Order: sequence, then structure tokens, then C-alpha cells
Amino acid sequence: MYPQLLHIYGPVWINSYGVMIAIGFFIFAFLILRHPLRKKIISQKTFIDLLLCGLLAGIVGGRLL
Repeated sequence: MYPQLLHIYGPVWINSYGVMIAIGFFIFAFLILRHPLRKKIISQKTFIDLLLCGLLAGIVGGRLL
């Protein structure tokens, strides 16, 4: 796998690691939002709020570590 997928301009690159994490996150969110049990447990708006808070906490925690 190439570590850098796309060079945008100057020192700006799109890394393959970040793209794979984003793809995994969106597939997870899509599949969970369509799951029938999720509708009984938690509403869609609350789930999206928790998903965004978890994403933000994961990014901040990863950078701090």
C-alpha cells in the first residue's frame, strides 16, 4: 500500500491510512443506521450525536497519546 495517495498542493497530501479510517467509519455508521435493533434502542439523532462525539474523542485521544 502506498503511504500517500494524492498530492494536492505544496506540502498537502492525502494519506492512505486516513482514507481507510474514514471509509471504515462511514461503512460502520451506514450499517448501524440501517440495523433494525438500533431503532428500538436509540433514536437516529441521538446515535449520530454519539457517533460524532466518539469520532472527535478518538481523534483528540489519538493525538494526545
